[in-house]
This record gives sequence, C-alpha cells and structure tokens, in this order.
Amino acid sequence: MLLVMMVASACITGTRRGYPLYPGPELLEEQRVALLTGYVHDVDGNDVSVHGQSFDLLPGCHVVGTPSKWGTMDSRAGVVITTGPRKFAIQMKAGYSYVIEVGSSSAYFSAPTSPAYVSAREVDARGNTTRTFVPAESLRDLQDCERQP
Repeated sequence: MLLVMMVASACITGTRRGYPLYPGPELLEEQRVALLTGYVHDVDGNDVSVHGQSFDLLPGCHVVGTPSKWGTMDSRAGVVITTGPRKFAIQMKAGYSYVIEVGSSSAYFSAPTSPAYVSAREVDARGNTTRTFVPAESLRDLQDCERQP
C-alpha cells in the first residue's frame, strides 16, 4: 500500500527521482541534480545496472557506459540488438535529464539487417531536447568533457 501511495504521489507532483549516485544519505532537490535514464550499465566506471535505469547525479562530467545487448518482447515477437558497449562523455547540468537510447534506424526491424543506433540526448525541464551526444571515440573526447565548465 505504501508503495502505491509513493508512486501515485510521484505522478501527481511530477517528481522525477532516480537512484542517487552521489555521496551522502541526504536526497538533494531535483533542481540540484541531473537525471540519467535509459540504456545504462555503468557510470564513471561503476556498474549501476543493479539499481535500475534511472539515476540522480551531481552536475559535471560523467562517463556513461551502455550494456552490450538490448532487447524487447511482446506477445507476438521479440527483438535483440547487439550494440557492443559504448561510452558517452557528458557534461551534465542540474535540473536537466539525460536519456541514453537504443533503437532501429528504420521504421521496421528486418532482422538481422536493420541498422541500429545508440545515442544520448539532453532534455530541459519543458521536455525539449537541447543537445545530442554520440559515443566517445577517443580519450580526447573524455578529456574535453572534463575541461568543460
């Protein structure tokens, strides 16, 4: 019953909370953290997959790693995409959301030949995509993220 009340409360107030990936027991206000969701396996070298797919992080540069495979299934069919692990170096801002997505580049999967993508995007409080990111290709991409203010 308590869980139902907590979920209902989050829907009514529009609260967006992820598992906190910052030090200390105190939950910070949503405006002071960045929300990371989606196709996430590790953050800053730590496996976070056991904590779900939604995380609160302090603002700053974070390296987000993806799983190697993604899949979905319904009552009629299933799809598995082998993406290989990808790394994104993202300078995150407080109050913004960061979504890591995987999917098909075409309207229909025609396995095994449909091209797939792994991408990341920044979303502001109004739900607008403000930046997009591609996987890091070199150590320099990671260093550039760390140098950003």
